[in-house]
Amino acid sequence: MTITPSTKAVLSRYPAAKIIVTCEKCGMRAKYDKAEMLAAGGDRALTLLLEEIARHKGCQRIDAKPFDVKNICGAIYANIGGGCD
Repeated sequence: MTITPSTKAVLSRYPAAKIIVTCEKCGMRAKYDKAEMLAAGGDRALTLLLEEIARHKGCQRIDAKPFDVKNICGAIYANIGGGCD
């Protein structure tokens, strides 16, 4: 993947060594090693990675209709605070 200004939020720029994903709606919590994820799947957009993780963990809400706010997946990156620069 070529990193351009429009792809700043990618795995290689994740500001921590561990990727921590949580969801308050279903109680899901997952922790991954950033280097291992890069080696296994390459660099990718964090939005797509979040969907992949939620799907892998069995999220039933990941494919909810976009405007069904009560039913959308609540997965977030728990340890990046302000995001990726």
